[in-house]
Amino acid sequence: MAQLDIDALEQSLLGSTIDVDSDERIATSDEDLMNGGSGMSFEDHFFEPQPGCTYKLKFIPNLGYSKKEQIMLRSLYRSIPDPTAKGKTFRYVSVHKVNGAKCPILEAFFELNTLKKGGNVVAGEKIKQFFNRSNQGCIKVQILNSPNKEEIGNVRLMIYQAGGENATIAQLLEQKLNPTKQQIADGFEREDIFDVFESSIMSLSCSEAEYGEGQKGRSFKGSAWLPKKGGAILVNEDGSTIEFKPDMKADGKIKEEHKEDLRKLIELISHADYDMHNYFAPKLPGDPRNTPETEDYITKVMDKVNEIAPILLTHTIKEIKNYGKASNGGESVDKKSTDIMADALPEELAGSTTVKQSEEAKPKAEVKQAASVEVSAEELDDELEGLDL
Repeated sequence: MAQLDIDALEQSLLGSTIDVDSDERIATSDEDLMNGGSGMSFEDHFFEPQPGCTYKLKFIPNLGYSKKEQIMLRSLYRSIPDPTAKGKTFRYVSVHKVNGAKCPILEAFFELNTLKKGGNVVAGEKIKQFFNRSNQGCIKVQILNSPNKEEIGNVRLMIYQAGGENATIAQLLEQKLNPTKQQIADGFEREDIFDVFESSIMSLSCSEAEYGEGQKGRSFKGSAWLPKKGGAILVNEDGSTIEFKPDMKADGKIKEEHKEDLRKLIELISHADYDMHNYFAPKLPGDPRNTPETEDYITKVMDKVNEIAPILLTHTIKEIKNYGKASNGGESVDKKSTDIMADALPEELAGSTTVKQSEEAKPKAEVKQAASVEVSAEELDDELEGLDL
C-alpha cells in the first residue's frame, strides 16, 4: 500500500464529503448507471449480512477519491461465453464510459436488441442466454453493531443492488443524498451521510426471500434510517470503543487530544483491503491504480471480450456455445491473476442464490483491522466452490 498522506486525509475528514447545498445528483442507483478458502477470506474485504440478522451501519468516506466517487456503480455481465475455454462462461465488468471507453459487449447488445425489436427471434434468444447482467453499487461501511461481536468496528465494502424490486439500500441512500423537490419542500434536507463525526445510521435488516422461480436471495426490506445520528468508532484492544463526535473538533480542526485517534481511524478506513478501485470499480488495462495482479487479469479479460463480442453478433447460438479452445475441465478464469470482484459478488441481490457456506468455508473470526493480503484467483475459486453465483 502506498504511503498515506495523513494530513491531507485528515483535512478531508474534517470537511464535507459531499456538497449538501448543491443540486447535483449523487449517483446511487442503476438510473444513474444507465444515464451517466485457501488463506483467502471473502469477509476480509466485503460486508456479507446474514439472513435473520440486523446490523447497525455507519457509512464512511472513500478517502482518496473524489466527491463523486464515494459511491461507485457498475454493470456485471455474468454469462459471456469464454473463448479460452469452450463450454465455459466468464464474468465481465462493463467498461462503458470508463475514460471515454466503449464497451464491446454493450455495443453488441445494442445491435442485437435492434434486431430483436425488428422481430429477429434468434437475436432475442442470444440476449437471453449470453447477456445476463446485474447493476450494482458499492459503498464503504463500518459495522457499529452486529450479532457477531467480532465484526463490531470493522470496515468493509458493501455491494448492493442498484435497481429492481430489492433495491432497498439504493432507495434509502436516495432519501438522504438526493431528496426530491417535494421532499425538500416538506422539510427534508440533503445530508452528508459520510461525516465520521455525526451523520445518520442505517439499521440493516436482512432476511431470506424468494424471487422468480424459487430462487432464494436476501431481502433488506425491513431496513431503515435510525432516528439518532452517530459517528464512526475505534475499538481498542481491551474491547472499549471511542466514538467520534462533533465536539472533537473546533474551528474546522481536530482538537489536539483527539488527533491520534483520528489518524488511527484514517489508517483503518484507508486500508488497502477495502480499496474500491481494486475490488469493485470498472477499470481498463493501464490504469496506474491497478495492482500488478489486477492489471494482468483485466488485460486477459479484455482480450476475451474483444474476441467474443463480434462472435456474438455473427455466429449462430450453437456455434457460439461451441466456440473457443477445448476446456480442460478447470475454471475459465486465469488461475494466476485476479480481480476479486469480477467473481466474488455477495449474493444479497434480487434473484440471487443465498450463499450457503460449507463447514470449510464458514466465516472466520473477524479482526478489527485486517492485514493486507494478496488474493489469487485459485484461492477465490476454492472459497466459492459449489456456490451458485
